[in-house]
Amino acid sequence: MRPGARLILCLTAFQIGWVPGRIGTESAMSPRHAQFTGLVASLDATAFERLQAAVNERRCRERIGIGTLDEAAAQYRPNPSCPSCGSNPFKDGRTPAGRQRFVCSGCNLRFSALSGTVLEFCKKDLATWASFITMMCYNAPLDLTAEICDIAHSTAFEWRHRVFNTVDDYQDRLKLRDKIWIDETYVPDSSSLRGQTGNRSGAFQKSRSA
Repeated sequence: MRPGARLILCLTAFQIGWVPGRIGTESAMSPRHAQFTGLVASLDATAFERLQAAVNERRCRERIGIGTLDEAAAQYRPNPSCPSCGSNPFKDGRTPAGRQRFVCSGCNLRFSALSGTVLEFCKKDLATWASFITMMCYNAPLDLTAEICDIAHSTAFEWRHRVFNTVDDYQDRLKLRDKIWIDETYVPDSSSLRGQTGNRSGAFQKSRSA
């Protein structure tokens, strides 16, 4: 958390009398939590980060069905084609990160299942990406997204454009079939409809001059 945000949180807690760690009338030191308090407090910074990563991984797996980048690669791209020429590859050991590596049978390019995807060269875990995309779905401001995901503003900006580039023209490639339901579109204002007023039924009429 950034220093400014931490200061605002502390001042707010002081003004309204909120006790940090307390929700409703239940104290954070309730018996069901107290058994872990000493254990967590005894961890050094490295061990605490590992514990937090393990918790986030499990929470992500329970939330979306996969918890790591390797699991995502194995589930969604078990046999990727070459990102350069499209030829079929064969397995070629592991990357330094421990991820399955492939080598193209056509151009001899070495790559992983995440090459050419939005997750390529990603140093953050899948849980961070899941939170980032969730906040994008709610149209959260970029500064807020960066704060919650604990990433730099420039990183959040780059990730957002990676996602946009991934889904670009995706709708144009969809093929509709069977019965299709299309909802109405309400246009509150548009430069192409100047001098007209719109209503929710979709009908437009010219506005009367005074």
